[in-house]
Amino acid sequence: MDEALKSGGQISQTDLDNLNRLERLHEIQVASTPTTARARWPIPVLLGVTLVVISMLLFARRAETDIELDLLLSGVTFKVSEKQQVLTNLMNLSSLGIAGHEEVRFPRVGKREAQTYRESEGTPPHLKLTAAGDSKKKGTITLAAIAVPAETEVSLETSYAPKEFLLTINGTPLKISVDVNGTVGVLIGGKLSEQLDFISPDSIELLSGSSSRDINVDLGFSELPHQAFTSQFLATDLDFSRVDQLITDERSIIQPASTVLSGALYFESLGGQEMRLRPSETLKFEWSRGYIRTLALQDGQIAFAFHGTVRGMSIGANKRSLMPTYFEWLRAQHSLSFLWGTTLYVLGLIISVLTWWKGSK
Repeated sequence: MDEALKSGGQISQTDLDNLNRLERLHEIQVASTPTTARARWPIPVLLGVTLVVISMLLFARRAETDIELDLLLSGVTFKVSEKQQVLTNLMNLSSLGIAGHEEVRFPRVGKREAQTYRESEGTPPHLKLTAAGDSKKKGTITLAAIAVPAETEVSLETSYAPKEFLLTINGTPLKISVDVNGTVGVLIGGKLSEQLDFISPDSIELLSGSSSRDINVDLGFSELPHQAFTSQFLATDLDFSRVDQLITDERSIIQPASTVLSGALYFESLGGQEMRLRPSETLKFEWSRGYIRTLALQDGQIAFAFHGTVRGMSIGANKRSLMPTYFEWLRAQHSLSFLWGTTLYVLGLIISVLTWWKGSK
């Protein structure tokens, strides 16, 4: 450059030849240098991760979910949770049958002395009481409130008559008190039958020991009570099934059956999404815990309302899972953030693919 300025812009042929040789050497060097191949693995990996995430959202299900049940049933079984709870209110009955206890204590009635019947003494104390007398002076039978300890399994079923129900309490020490007044028919152990006239209200007491057998209480009503059972008590392990036994000439067939008559299931974690249940549709839970809000007796059916948390919820004979997927849960709980997050992710994925594609070309 300095020589060109000194010579007034004139460049010798020798210098031009040298420049041409340098240019050719540079071209040879560039041509001989191996080009670095652009990495191709990031995009397939990104697509694979996307596919895995989408699959998890669409098919992976939450372990727990909150639900609301509003059902009509022919029977229900549950466990009383945490602590002793009062299960029933006072019930005015037309008939009462109790079996499974070990001792019955009768008060003194007129000239009849107070008596105690014990299973250990050879008299099965199974008790049947029936309100007797004419319509003007008919006897009364009132079952006092029943309190059961924690972890007690309770079952309530309809009977053949529309105003009769069977209450079953699993083996636990229990005291049941029955207030009687007026003329009452008494049957003990299927043998001792008599009609007693209680001039003033008195109580019959039934005691169960520590045996593991169930206590069966047959409830018969002339008028169904407005609220026979207490509300808002904590329960676990809901079960809406019974065992049907079909007897043929050759054998006896035992098969489970659903007690669902009708009703609805509400997914609280999905914004209250409703699912209607068909008659005899099987609804199962691996685990359930919550509050029974309603347990009401109606003609030939039981009104049942429940709010709580469940796991492993399934329906039908094939046990189709009803647990919400993560996609359904995110869409219901975080709809706006889920929408924006999905949009940004897809947009970023498209930009990455386009950038990679242009660079590879």
